[in-house]
Amino acid sequence: MDDRMLGDQLNCPDKDDPALERNFKGHRDSITSVDFSCNMKQTATGSMDSCVMIWNLKPQMRAYRFVGHKDAVLSVQFSPSGHLVASASRDKTVRLWVPSVPAGREGGHLSSIIREAARPPL
Repeated sequence: MDDRMLGDQLNCPDKDDPALERNFKGHRDSITSVDFSCNMKQTATGSMDSCVMIWNLKPQMRAYRFVGHKDAVLSVQFSPSGHLVASASRDKTVRLWVPSVPAGREGGHLSSIIREAARPPL
């Protein structure tokens, strides 16, 4: 096969090839962890920027940034019910976040509803 034929094949994707569904931008540093909610309506991400973000998969809904960790977020995971998101950070804390916006708080950061779950040192 010559280079022209190979180039033609690369420029014409097959209908069965994977395609980008959606692109999310908002973190200020590398993303370290991603998890989907059980109902597939939200995605949580953790980042080296010390933030957790909750992304709503409906295009018209905005994302929310959860601020509170003092160092990189290494892992995020939705609870089985989808009512909480746990984040683990290099700052040696685990934080539990409510991934929904309370009525009247639609425009603001959700740091005031943070519940920190830190285990005392042994």
